[in-house]
Amino acid sequence: MKYNKLYHMVAALLLVVMLLVLTACGSEPRQPQITDETAVTGPEEIGEIYLYGEYHANEHLLQKELALWKDCYARGVRYLFVELPYYTAQYLNLWMQAEDDTILLEVYEDWNGSLSYNELVLEFYRSIKADCPETIFIGTDIGHQYETTGARYEAYLRAEGQLTSEEYKRADACVIQGRSYYLESDPDKQDDSYRENAMVQNFIAAVERLPAGTDIMGIYGAAHTDPTALSWDGTVDSMAKQLAAYYGDKLHCTDLTQLPAPTITEEDFAIAGKHYTATWLGGEDASVWSQQYQSRTFWRLEGAYADFADAALTDDVLPYNNYPIEVEVGQVFAVEMVRSDTGASEWFYYRSDGTTWNGLPTTVGFDPEA
Repeated sequence: MKYNKLYHMVAALLLVVMLLVLTACGSEPRQPQITDETAVTGPEEIGEIYLYGEYHANEHLLQKELALWKDCYARGVRYLFVELPYYTAQYLNLWMQAEDDTILLEVYEDWNGSLSYNELVLEFYRSIKADCPETIFIGTDIGHQYETTGARYEAYLRAEGQLTSEEYKRADACVIQGRSYYLESDPDKQDDSYRENAMVQNFIAAVERLPAGTDIMGIYGAAHTDPTALSWDGTVDSMAKQLAAYYGDKLHCTDLTQLPAPTITEEDFAIAGKHYTATWLGGEDASVWSQQYQSRTFWRLEGAYADFADAALTDDVLPYNNYPIEVEVGQVFAVEMVRSDTGASEWFYYRSDGTTWNGLPTTVGFDPEA
């Protein structure tokens, strides 16, 4: 009788264990296992936050970011915050557990038309999966690609019976942010202050879902990670500046765009009847902050300052923190903007003459033909 009683006790225990395993191995995206007792409840309970500012889809910077993440990963960091919508990061987390690249390639196709639609970006994520397989992506941007990635992720959750889940609510909130940004603002001038503030709110909310004491690393455009700057439109503090006010000295920001580029490409530019050597500085995806343009590429015109020092100014300014290199007074830049509607290139010219704008050192636009 004692044997039978012990047998039933062991069987019951095994049943409980099996149920727990089945629950943990379900199809819901991997989420941090946090209880009310262990979750962050205030800025003083988070670990260290390391933010790195990038120039999107830049090969040199992607390599540096991968090395930085591998270093953090080796020290036990598992949460990588990225400038992606919540649902895009969740799809990447599903892909991290998948046997093939189907999910990754679906997300990648949704990026078509932006600089993220680049084999370098694709290989960046594949390298993370191969070398840092326990990585958990956390997306804190507004709902870009809400009609494609966002809609597909919500359909996935509905099919999994998660319509009323917290996961669905978070994904839908991100979709709503995307609609507000793209549909309710001027197509030629997105509401940058709305996006910047939303990114701050999303970041803090995501951190508060993590275990207390968790260290994290984040990769964002350099304009968002400057703790002294304003947003693109100069109306609100940058994401990093707002986070610094909230987290204090636990926030560490590094601008990777100021690192020297390992390779230089030069071309001959003919401007106002004269030839100049133009040094290629890099390009970025402009579609995340503009519906008018899909990409932006920077060139520096060597030895051109004296020729354009007195050229008539336009009403345009471009702060130094937009550039992928360290700007010095006495330089001239040519910036190519590719339109989203026609694919045509529009060129803008700037010189660095010591001007400041909204407290930021800035280049000023000029007309090279005037």
